[in-house]
Amino acid sequence: MPDAGMEEDAGFIAPMPPPQDGGAIGPMPDAGPPPPMPPPEDAGVDGGPVAPMPPPMPPLPDAGPIPPMPPPMPPPAD
Repeated sequence: MPDAGMEEDAGFIAPMPPPQDGGAIGPMPDAGPPPPMPPPEDAGVDGGPVAPMPPPMPPLPDAGPIPPMPPPMPPPAD
């Protein structure tokens, strides 16, 4: 008598099919070597020049006084 929790024998298990090779699309083409990295920006760390600071932003124009709040809505008519 099988132990509790044992499952029945499933019988013959078919083998897995072979992996596909890409089908009609075909294999992925080789991407080739990665593009070269751009030269690092010279930020003065290694003794090079430091980029100048951008000019400050001009002040915003005055918007004027704040308009008063509109009057409240009247109650709905019955």
